[in-house]
Amino acid sequence: MGKVLILAKQDKHEKPIKKKTIPEQAIKEFDQALLSATEKISVLEEKLTSTLPPEELEIYSSYKAMINDPEVIEKTKDYIKTHHCNAAFAFDQISTAFVVMLEELEDPYLRQRAEDLKMISKQY
Repeated sequence: MGKVLILAKQDKHEKPIKKKTIPEQAIKEFDQALLSATEKISVLEEKLTSTLPPEELEIYSSYKAMINDPEVIEKTKDYIKTHHCNAAFAFDQISTAFVVMLEELEDPYLRQRAEDLKMISKQY
C-alpha cells in the first residue's frame, strides 16, 4: 500500500487588513478597482461567448451588476469616509454584511446570490 495524501480545502482569499488612509485617495482606488473588476468580468464573458449558451452567459451580467450595485458602492464609500480606511477593507466589511443579510432570507434565489457575492468579493 502507498502513502495517502490528504489535501485540505484552502481558501486563497485573505481578509483585507484595515489600514488608515486618506478617504479621497481610497475612494479613487475603489472606483478604479470597480472599473478593473468589471473589465475582467467582461473579458472573461467575451472569451466564453463562443463556448457557452446565452442563458449561461447571463451570470456574468449579474456579476457586473452586483459589483456595480449603487447601494454597495455608496455604503462602501461612506465606510471609507467614516473610518478613514482602505477600499479593500471597506468593501469587505460592506459585502460581508450584505452576504449575511442575504443568507438569512428564506428565498433560495437570494440565498444563492449570497454565494455569488462571496465568490465575487474574493475574486475581484
